[in-house]
Amino acid sequence: MLISGRGGIEPPPNHFPGASVNAALDLLVQGLGRRYGPQGLRSNAVDPGPIESPRLNSLSSVTEELTRSRRTALPGPGRPRDVADAVAYLLSGEAAFVNGTRLYVDGGANLTDPAASRHPPG
Repeated sequence: MLISGRGGIEPPPNHFPGASVNAALDLLVQGLGRRYGPQGLRSNAVDPGPIESPRLNSLSSVTEELTRSRRTALPGPGRPRDVADAVAYLLSGEAAFVNGTRLYVDGGANLTDPAASRHPPG
């Protein structure tokens, strides 16, 4: 179980190093899922969008840029609890048949971002 980010699909301006790491993590999740899935081991990632946090609030220029470039289908940023609930789900028995995938916790930004549709999950 990894926490990645949507930057691995469409890198935000001026954040290419982090986006590159996210892309690598997403590929790692898929590779581990293929390699160890037959042994019953699952590998998944949570890809959060903008989440309420002191860091997000302190980066007003980034927050403004995210608002313009990554609109969500739901109002406002997500809550830390939204990410925690997604992680808990993927680690639970309820997700026993989920493997090698990314779970977007981004308020539907993947629905509103045309670049995301060019790079389907998985």
